Amino acid sequence: MQRELTTFPLSPFLRSKLVNCGFTIVEDVIGLKPSELSRELGIEVEEAVELLQLLRCSSSKPHETADVTALDLLHAADKQQPIVTFSEQLDSLLGGGVALGKMTEFCGPPGVGKTQICMQLAVDVQIPTCFGGSGGQAVYIDTEGSFVVERMVDIAQTTVKHCVYIASIQPHGDNDESLKNFTLESILSGVHCFRCYDHVQLLAVARTLDAFLGQHPIVKLVVIDSIAFHFRQDFDDFLLRSRLLSALAQTFNRIISTYNVAVRCVYFRFSCDLCTFLDCINACDADYCSQCSWNLSVCLSVILLHCRKTAERIKVLFGVKTPGAQGTLC
Repeated sequence: MQRELTTFPLSPFLRSKLVNCGFTIVEDVIGLKPSELSRELGIEVEEAVELLQLLRCSSSKPHETADVTALDLLHAADKQQPIVTFSEQLDSLLGGGVALGKMTEFCGPPGVGKTQICMQLAVDVQIPTCFGGSGGQAVYIDTEGSFVVERMVDIAQTTVKHCVYIASIQPHGDNDESLKNFTLESILSGVHCFRCYDHVQLLAVARTLDAFLGQHPIVKLVVIDSIAFHFRQDFDDFLLRSRLLSALAQTFNRIISTYNVAVRCVYFRFSCDLCTFLDCINACDADYCSQCSWNLSVCLSVILLHCRKTAERIKVLFGVKTPGAQGTLC
Protein backbone atom coordinates (compact mmCIF):
# COMPACT_ATOMS: atom_id res chain seq x y z
CA MET A 1 0.00 0.00 0.00
CA GLN A 2 1.30 3.45 -0.90
CA ARG A 3 1.48 5.75 2.11
CA GLU A 4 1.47 9.50 1.62
CA LEU A 5 4.29 11.53 3.14
CA THR A 6 1.81 13.94 4.73
CA THR A 7 0.78 11.18 7.15
CA PHE A 8 4.24 11.22 8.80
CA PRO A 9 5.16 13.51 11.72
CA LEU A 10 7.30 15.87 9.63
CA SER A 11 8.00 19.54 10.15
CA PRO A 12 6.18 22.04 7.89
CA PHE A 13 9.56 22.94 6.39
CA LEU A 14 10.27 19.36 5.30
CA ARG A 15 6.72 18.85 4.08
CA SER A 16 6.91 21.91 1.85
CA LYS A 17 10.31 20.83 0.53
CA LEU A 18 9.00 17.36 -0.33
CA VAL A 19 5.87 18.69 -2.05
CA ASN A 20 7.77 21.29 -4.06
CA CYS A 21 10.14 18.61 -5.32
CA GLY A 22 7.28 16.31 -6.33
CA PHE A 23 7.62 13.70 -3.56
CA THR A 24 4.18 12.57 -2.41
CA ILE A 25 4.43 8.93 -1.27
CA VAL A 26 7.02 6.89 0.61
CA GLU A 27 8.08 4.97 -2.51
CA ASP A 28 9.21 8.26 -4.10
CA VAL A 29 11.85 8.78 -1.40
CA ILE A 30 13.07 5.58 0.24
CA GLY A 31 14.98 4.44 -2.83
CA LEU A 32 17.23 7.52 -2.76
CA LYS A 33 20.62 7.80 -1.11
CA PRO A 34 21.02 10.41 1.67
CA SER A 35 23.29 12.49 -0.56
CA GLU A 36 20.75 12.42 -3.39
CA LEU A 37 17.86 13.37 -1.12
CA SER A 38 19.97 16.12 0.47
CA ARG A 39 20.72 17.57 -2.95
CA GLU A 40 17.08 17.32 -4.12
CA LEU A 41 15.61 18.98 -1.01
CA GLY A 42 18.42 21.41 -0.30
CA ILE A 43 18.94 20.12 3.27
CA GLU A 44 21.87 18.79 5.25
CA VAL A 45 22.92 15.17 4.73
CA GLU A 46 22.28 14.44 8.42
CA GLU A 47 18.68 15.64 8.05
CA ALA A 48 18.28 13.47 4.97
CA VAL A 49 19.56 10.43 6.89
CA GLU A 50 17.07 11.03 9.73
CA LEU A 51 14.22 11.48 7.25
CA LEU A 52 15.04 8.26 5.41
CA GLN A 53 15.31 6.32 8.67
CA LEU A 54 11.87 7.54 9.73
CA LEU A 55 10.27 6.65 6.41
CA ARG A 56 11.96 3.25 6.06
CA CYS A 57 11.12 2.15 9.60
CA SER A 58 7.47 3.10 9.18
CA SER A 59 7.16 1.61 5.69
CA SER A 60 8.66 -1.71 6.84
CA LYS A 61 5.58 -2.43 8.95
CA PRO A 62 3.25 -4.95 7.29
CA HIS A 63 0.00 -3.68 5.75
CA GLU A 64 -3.25 -5.58 5.51
CA THR A 65 -4.24 -6.36 1.94
CA ALA A 66 -7.56 -7.60 0.61
CA ASP A 67 -7.75 -10.96 -1.12
CA VAL A 68 -9.44 -10.26 -4.47
CA THR A 69 -9.56 -12.82 -7.27
CA ALA A 70 -9.57 -12.10 -10.99
CA LEU A 71 -13.13 -13.42 -11.14
CA ASP A 72 -14.20 -10.88 -8.53
CA LEU A 73 -12.66 -8.11 -10.59
CA LEU A 74 -14.44 -9.35 -13.73
CA HIS A 75 -17.83 -9.43 -11.99
CA ALA A 76 -17.25 -5.95 -10.56
CA ALA A 77 -16.37 -4.60 -14.01
CA ASP A 78 -19.49 -6.16 -15.54
CA LYS A 79 -21.68 -4.39 -12.99
CA GLN A 80 -20.25 -0.96 -13.82
CA GLN A 81 -22.60 1.38 -15.67
CA PRO A 82 -20.50 3.67 -17.91
CA ILE A 83 -21.26 7.37 -18.23
CA VAL A 84 -23.32 7.67 -21.40
CA THR A 85 -22.95 10.70 -23.64
CA PHE A 86 -26.17 10.29 -25.70
CA SER A 87 -23.90 10.24 -28.74
CA GLU A 88 -24.30 6.78 -30.23
CA GLN A 89 -21.03 6.93 -32.14
CA LEU A 90 -18.98 8.26 -29.22
CA ASP A 91 -20.49 5.74 -26.80
CA SER A 92 -19.76 2.95 -29.27
CA LEU A 93 -16.18 4.16 -29.65
CA LEU A 94 -15.68 4.11 -25.87
CA GLY A 95 -17.35 0.75 -25.39
CA GLY A 96 -20.67 2.07 -24.06
CA GLY A 97 -19.49 5.35 -22.56
CA VAL A 98 -16.78 6.69 -20.28
CA ALA A 99 -15.94 3.82 -17.93
CA LEU A 100 -16.06 4.16 -14.16
CA GLY A 101 -12.97 3.08 -12.27
CA LYS A 102 -10.63 4.12 -15.08
CA MET A 103 -8.68 7.15 -16.23
CA THR A 104 -9.66 8.42 -19.69
CA GLU A 105 -7.66 11.13 -21.46
CA PHE A 106 -8.90 13.40 -24.25
CA CYS A 107 -6.19 15.43 -25.95
CA GLY A 108 -5.76 17.55 -29.03
CA PRO A 109 -5.08 21.06 -30.36
CA PRO A 110 -6.98 24.17 -29.18
CA GLY A 111 -10.59 24.50 -30.27
CA VAL A 112 -11.08 20.82 -31.09
CA GLY A 113 -13.74 20.32 -28.38
CA LYS A 114 -11.97 19.01 -25.27
CA THR A 115 -13.63 21.39 -22.81
CA GLN A 116 -16.99 20.84 -24.52
CA ILE A 117 -16.72 17.11 -23.82
CA CYS A 118 -15.67 17.86 -20.23
CA MET A 119 -18.77 19.92 -19.51
CA GLN A 120 -21.01 17.46 -21.37
CA LEU A 121 -19.76 14.57 -19.23
CA ALA A 122 -20.18 16.60 -16.02
CA VAL A 123 -23.88 16.82 -16.94
CA ASP A 124 -24.25 13.30 -18.35
CA VAL A 125 -22.93 11.64 -15.17
CA GLN A 126 -26.02 12.99 -13.40
CA ILE A 127 -28.54 11.41 -15.78
CA PRO A 128 -30.89 9.18 -13.71
CA THR A 129 -30.28 5.44 -13.81
CA CYS A 130 -33.73 4.77 -15.31
CA PHE A 131 -32.53 6.58 -18.44
CA GLY A 132 -29.33 4.53 -18.58
CA GLY A 133 -27.25 7.08 -16.68
CA SER A 134 -25.10 6.87 -13.58
CA GLY A 135 -27.14 9.10 -11.26
CA GLY A 136 -24.00 10.66 -9.78
CA GLN A 137 -22.28 14.01 -9.48
CA ALA A 138 -19.04 15.48 -10.81
CA VAL A 139 -15.93 17.28 -9.59
CA TYR A 140 -14.65 19.78 -12.17
CA ILE A 141 -11.05 20.97 -11.71
CA ASP A 142 -10.52 23.98 -13.98
CA THR A 143 -6.89 25.00 -14.53
CA GLU A 144 -7.32 27.19 -17.63
CA GLY A 145 -10.35 29.29 -16.67
CA SER A 146 -12.25 27.80 -19.60
CA PHE A 147 -15.25 26.66 -17.53
CA VAL A 148 -18.15 28.83 -18.76
CA VAL A 149 -21.24 28.45 -16.62
CA GLU A 150 -23.51 29.83 -19.36
CA ARG A 151 -22.42 26.99 -21.64
CA MET A 152 -23.01 24.52 -18.83
CA VAL A 153 -26.56 25.90 -18.48
CA ASP A 154 -27.19 25.33 -22.21
CA ILE A 155 -25.94 21.74 -22.00
CA ALA A 156 -27.97 21.03 -18.85
CA GLN A 157 -31.19 22.43 -20.31
CA THR A 158 -30.78 20.43 -23.50
CA THR A 159 -30.09 17.24 -21.55
CA VAL A 160 -33.18 17.72 -19.40
CA LYS A 161 -35.31 18.27 -22.53
CA HIS A 162 -33.86 15.12 -24.07
CA CYS A 163 -34.77 13.07 -20.99
CA VAL A 164 -38.28 14.55 -21.00
CA TYR A 165 -38.61 13.51 -24.63
CA ILE A 166 -37.48 9.96 -23.82
CA ALA A 167 -40.01 9.79 -20.98
CA SER A 168 -42.79 10.94 -23.33
CA ILE A 169 -42.18 8.17 -25.87
CA GLN A 170 -41.37 5.51 -23.26
CA PRO A 171 -43.82 6.10 -20.38
CA HIS A 172 -42.70 4.57 -17.11
CA GLY A 173 -43.41 5.43 -13.50
CA ASP A 174 -39.73 5.64 -12.56
CA ASN A 175 -39.07 8.04 -15.44
CA ASP A 176 -41.61 10.58 -14.24
CA GLU A 177 -40.38 10.37 -10.66
CA SER A 178 -36.74 10.79 -11.65
CA LEU A 179 -37.50 13.82 -13.83
CA LYS A 180 -38.84 15.68 -10.81
CA ASN A 181 -35.33 15.71 -9.33
CA PHE A 182 -33.47 16.08 -12.63
CA THR A 183 -33.67 19.83 -13.18
CA LEU A 184 -31.32 22.62 -14.20
CA GLU A 185 -30.79 23.61 -10.57
CA SER A 186 -30.02 20.05 -9.46
CA ILE A 187 -27.54 19.56 -12.31
CA LEU A 188 -25.64 22.77 -11.56
CA SER A 189 -25.62 21.88 -7.85
CA GLY A 190 -24.11 18.51 -8.77
CA VAL A 191 -21.00 20.00 -10.41
CA HIS A 192 -18.39 20.84 -7.74
CA CYS A 193 -15.91 23.31 -9.26
CA PHE A 194 -12.30 23.92 -8.20
CA ARG A 195 -10.27 26.69 -9.88
CA CYS A 196 -6.50 26.14 -9.83
CA TYR A 197 -4.23 29.05 -10.80
CA ASP A 198 -0.88 27.21 -10.64
CA HIS A 199 0.53 23.71 -10.32
CA VAL A 200 0.82 24.03 -6.53
CA GLN A 201 -2.94 24.57 -6.21
CA LEU A 202 -3.57 21.65 -8.57
CA LEU A 203 -1.40 19.38 -6.40
CA ALA A 204 -3.20 20.64 -3.28
CA VAL A 205 -6.65 19.93 -4.75
CA ALA A 206 -5.56 16.44 -5.79
CA ARG A 207 -4.37 15.74 -2.26
CA THR A 208 -7.65 16.92 -0.70
CA LEU A 209 -9.87 14.91 -3.05
CA ASP A 210 -9.74 11.93 -0.67
CA ALA A 211 -11.50 13.84 2.09
CA PHE A 212 -13.92 15.51 -0.34
CA LEU A 213 -14.99 12.26 -1.99
CA GLY A 214 -15.40 10.67 1.41
CA GLN A 215 -17.91 13.41 2.25
CA HIS A 216 -19.57 13.24 -1.20
CA PRO A 217 -19.85 9.52 -2.07
CA ILE A 218 -22.31 10.30 -4.88
CA VAL A 219 -19.50 11.80 -6.98
CA LYS A 220 -18.69 9.43 -9.86
CA LEU A 221 -16.65 11.65 -12.18
CA VAL A 222 -13.56 13.80 -11.68
CA VAL A 223 -12.68 16.13 -14.58
CA ILE A 224 -9.31 17.88 -14.87
CA ASP A 225 -9.32 20.53 -17.60
CA SER A 226 -6.48 20.51 -18.27
CA ILE A 227 -3.81 18.42 -16.59
CA ALA A 228 -0.96 19.94 -18.63
CA PHE A 229 -1.77 23.67 -18.58
CA HIS A 230 0.40 24.65 -15.60
CA PHE A 231 3.19 22.27 -16.62
CA ARG A 232 3.73 23.75 -20.08
CA GLN A 233 5.22 26.97 -18.76
CA ASP A 234 7.82 28.09 -16.20
CA PHE A 235 9.30 24.59 -15.95
CA ASP A 236 12.96 24.51 -16.88
CA ASP A 237 13.50 21.42 -14.74
CA PHE A 238 12.03 18.65 -16.91
CA LEU A 239 12.87 16.00 -14.31
CA LEU A 240 10.80 17.86 -11.70
CA ARG A 241 7.91 18.26 -14.13
CA SER A 242 7.98 14.56 -14.96
CA ARG A 243 8.03 13.68 -11.26
CA LEU A 244 5.09 15.98 -10.46
CA LEU A 245 3.01 14.57 -13.31
CA SER A 246 3.82 11.05 -12.16
CA ALA A 247 2.78 11.96 -8.61
CA LEU A 248 -0.52 13.35 -9.90
CA ALA A 249 -1.14 10.18 -11.89
CA GLN A 250 -0.49 8.02 -8.82
CA THR A 251 -2.84 10.16 -6.74
CA PHE A 252 -5.67 9.91 -9.27
CA ASN A 253 -5.17 6.18 -9.77
CA ARG A 254 -5.38 5.64 -6.01
CA ILE A 255 -8.58 7.72 -5.90
CA ILE A 256 -10.01 5.65 -8.75
CA SER A 257 -9.34 2.36 -6.96
CA THR A 258 -10.64 3.68 -3.63
CA TYR A 259 -13.83 5.43 -4.72
CA ASN A 260 -14.51 3.75 -8.09
CA VAL A 261 -14.90 7.03 -9.93
CA ALA A 262 -14.10 7.91 -13.52
CA VAL A 263 -11.24 10.37 -13.94
CA ARG A 264 -11.39 12.28 -17.20
CA CYS A 265 -8.35 14.38 -18.11
CA VAL A 266 -7.51 16.85 -20.85
CA TYR A 267 -3.98 16.90 -22.21
CA PHE A 268 -3.01 19.57 -24.73
CA ARG A 269 -1.06 18.58 -27.83
CA PHE A 270 0.31 20.84 -30.52
CA SER A 271 -0.14 18.24 -33.25
CA CYS A 272 -2.70 19.26 -35.86
CA ASP A 273 -2.68 16.07 -37.92
CA LEU A 274 -1.91 12.41 -37.48
CA CYS A 275 1.53 12.54 -39.13
CA THR A 276 2.67 15.38 -36.88
CA PHE A 277 1.50 13.44 -33.82
CA LEU A 278 3.38 10.33 -34.87
CA ASP A 279 6.49 12.43 -35.44
CA CYS A 280 6.07 13.73 -31.89
CA ILE A 281 5.91 10.17 -30.59
CA ASN A 282 9.22 9.36 -32.29
CA ALA A 283 10.95 12.39 -30.80
CA CYS A 284 13.03 11.54 -27.71
CA ASP A 285 13.21 14.95 -26.06
CA ALA A 286 12.75 15.89 -22.41
CA ASP A 287 9.33 17.45 -23.04
CA TYR A 288 7.95 14.26 -24.50
CA CYS A 289 9.42 12.21 -21.66
CA SER A 290 7.24 14.25 -19.33
CA GLN A 291 4.23 13.33 -21.46
CA CYS A 292 5.25 9.66 -21.30
CA SER A 293 5.35 9.75 -17.50
CA TRP A 294 1.71 10.78 -17.57
CA ASN A 295 0.52 8.67 -20.52
CA LEU A 296 1.73 5.42 -18.96
CA SER A 297 -0.83 5.94 -16.16
CA VAL A 298 -3.79 6.55 -18.49
CA CYS A 299 -6.10 3.64 -19.27
CA LEU A 300 -7.51 5.06 -22.51
CA SER A 301 -6.30 8.01 -24.60
CA VAL A 302 -8.49 9.62 -27.23
CA ILE A 303 -6.85 12.00 -29.70
CA LEU A 304 -9.07 14.71 -31.16
CA LEU A 305 -7.82 16.15 -34.44
CA HIS A 306 -8.89 18.85 -36.87
CA CYS A 307 -9.32 17.03 -40.19
CA ARG A 308 -9.45 19.00 -43.41
CA LYS A 309 -10.93 16.55 -45.89
CA THR A 310 -13.26 14.35 -43.83
CA ALA A 311 -15.68 14.63 -40.96
CA GLU A 312 -13.59 12.26 -38.88
CA ARG A 313 -12.84 13.88 -35.50
CA ILE A 314 -11.64 11.25 -33.09
CA LYS A 315 -9.07 8.49 -33.18
CA VAL A 316 -8.03 6.09 -30.47
CA LEU A 317 -4.30 5.72 -31.05
CA PHE A 318 -3.20 3.86 -27.97
CA GLY A 319 -4.54 2.52 -24.69
CA VAL A 320 -6.61 -0.41 -23.55
CA LYS A 321 -9.17 -1.42 -26.15
CA THR A 322 -12.74 -1.32 -24.87
CA PRO A 323 -15.41 -3.85 -25.84
CA GLY A 324 -17.23 -2.74 -28.95
CA ALA A 325 -14.82 0.09 -29.75
CA GLN A 326 -14.76 0.85 -33.47
CA GLY A 327 -11.53 2.86 -33.55
CA THR A 328 -12.86 5.94 -35.34
CA LEU A 329 -15.79 8.30 -35.05
CA CYS A 330 -17.10 9.73 -38.30
